[in-house]
Amino acid sequence: METAATASIAIQGVCGAYSAIDYGMEDTTGSSVTCLGVSGASPEILRRAEAVNAAKIALKQVCVPLQGIRIRVPVKGKAQATKAIPAIRVILRNIQCSDLNLLAAYRKIPILDSTPASITYTRANTRAVYRKTIDDLHEMLANLDGPTAAADRVRLMTLGRLETHLALV
Repeated sequence: METAATASIAIQGVCGAYSAIDYGMEDTTGSSVTCLGVSGASPEILRRAEAVNAAKIALKQVCVPLQGIRIRVPVKGKAQATKAIPAIRVILRNIQCSDLNLLAAYRKIPILDSTPASITYTRANTRAVYRKTIDDLHEMLANLDGPTAAADRVRLMTLGRLETHLALV
């Protein structure tokens, strides 16, 4: 795990990131705790992670349709004033879970099917990061002209044969 001095600190960081589905007092809405790293796990832990992922999918299937429905609620401190908020937020308030970070609650635990040959990281300040094969990237660059596209094509040619995918941000 990035910035972890010891294995036990790394494990604590991973566990903290996956269990942080509630907003803290100082947290920004629409953001969640991230943990850059890779962790090995036993088959039992992998089964549990798959069960958690299934529960996250089920939660999202129930909650997402409620995001589009708005309910008017009174504005605290202003008589007769109301504002429209998503129905899911009203429901979470009523069951005493208003601090639930839905972004973190929906995010699946990535599970690799096999042991990777190498691991590299990309930090992106966007939500859209696509996994593309080298061939797909060659095809995309084939239609582009200019020095930047040419430089990218040269970089793709210099990659080792073990590199099969890259991130497109």
